[in-house]
Amino acid sequence: MKHFFTKSILQSDAKTSLTQSVNIVSTDLSLPTRVSPPYSHQSQGKVERFHRNLFDQLRTTRLQWSKDLQTEPHVLPPESLLWALQHSIFILNNYLLHSSGKTSHFENYRYNYRSNIVHFGEIVLGDVRNIPTQKLRLRNQHQKLRGIWLGRDLITNEHILALPLHYSQHPSTTTGAFRCRQITRVPREEQHDLNFLKVQ
Repeated sequence: MKHFFTKSILQSDAKTSLTQSVNIVSTDLSLPTRVSPPYSHQSQGKVERFHRNLFDQLRTTRLQWSKDLQTEPHVLPPESLLWALQHSIFILNNYLLHSSGKTSHFENYRYNYRSNIVHFGEIVLGDVRNIPTQKLRLRNQHQKLRGIWLGRDLITNEHILALPLHYSQHPSTTTGAFRCRQITRVPREEQHDLNFLKVQ
């Protein structure tokens, strides 16, 4: 199997459930493994730092969104947490500089990430195709629909939008999350609306 972890070592605690999973993954990826000493956070090194950076970024993303909405973080919809986590990973991979002065994206692809992004949770207009709905007049055509920006797809780099559920009557779209290649920003005073968030 081809992957980008050729210089990696899988490391885990000595718990039986973890070592079994690590052994399966290491076999699939042909990677060496090692067990960290008990009660030794220092032995995790980069993993511990990544976790700290990830939790800090996730907290920042949620605080920024709640500030934009002029509300408290606990008011944010709980289903947005996984999207915020994915966006936080995206931010760290594409913008966090390592001691080498390079990002993870640059180290993998040899160029810096260049695509535009907006604030997590910002209301945008998306050119969404193939909405399975009876309410749109032009089915399977470009639709400029107002939605909440949840980040970019980690594989395809498409924008991810949460659209109001009344756009779709299809049972497979209960999350209201769609992907599109183009977005248009709305005027600043329309970019964050707590009432719009409540109809998602």
